[in-house]
Amino acid sequence: MKIYYIDDSFFTHSEFARQMAYKLEVLLRENEINYLLISVSKNTEKEIKRFEERLKKFKIEFKLSTQTVEIDGNSFLLTNNTLRMPNEEIRGFAGTLCVIDTTTLKWKRIYLDLFPDEETDIITLLTEAIEESLGLDDSNREKS
Repeated sequence: MKIYYIDDSFFTHSEFARQMAYKLEVLLRENEINYLLISVSKNTEKEIKRFEERLKKFKIEFKLSTQTVEIDGNSFLLTNNTLRMPNEEIRGFAGTLCVIDTTTLKWKRIYLDLFPDEETDIITLLTEAIEESLGLDDSNREKS
């Protein structure tokens, strides 16, 4: 199973944050993700709740810090600044999304802020690149 991890910078009151939240929403709508784990260090709970309401029909579980989350037999400690998982600690950064494979515990950071132009089909290209790198594409190629 794949899960997404971000910090709450996606929900602050800035144009950059709104753009990143939009890109995140597109990815969540286009991919089958069961969990979105969010480190919350700012007063952004209202904005996160609004975001969660918009995505309710996709049955994504939103988990906010601070708590321990059990997924696929692994324990993830979600703090205000990090996600701690077995043998690893990930820190969220503005404009980035971490995709974690709960089976292998391998993860990858995706830089959503590298693609600021919404008018291109870059979100689709980014989604395909993420899927391919995580072995979710339709081809039979092995991961390098």
